[in-house]
Amino acid sequence: MNQIYKSNHQIISHDPDKSYLYLEFIDEDQSMSKDTFKKEMIVYRDAVVKHNISLVLSDSRRSNFIMTPDIQEFIATEVFPYTIQHLSKIAFVMPWNLIQKIAMEQMIEEYEVKDTGRKLISRYFKDFDEAQNWLFSD
Repeated sequence: MNQIYKSNHQIISHDPDKSYLYLEFIDEDQSMSKDTFKKEMIVYRDAVVKHNISLVLSDSRRSNFIMTPDIQEFIATEVFPYTIQHLSKIAFVMPWNLIQKIAMEQMIEEYEVKDTGRKLISRYFKDFDEAQNWLFSD
């Protein structure tokens, strides 16, 4: 794994042999502003595109950032349309108290990538090893 980016809020590492990106949020003190979060998401988006990433493990266990509706909208319009063309699986590792708030129908989501026949599957986990095992399974 090669670390390709580090800030006070996230670390991004890349394994080119597996087309894999590990994204670790480290904003435990909730100091990240919405504008900073958006900038960090642009860094993530650009890394996925630049390195043609197909697998992502997003580790938010050390983050307390709250995803407000306007941030969700930003991700839906400024990040997702670019990354979905490359990704096939995303595993989200989150604190258990946040996972419990996610509706069961949202625990595993599958998206059809328009005009490609490809699918993107995302899933939420509380355990890092379980997330990694799922991500690298066929």
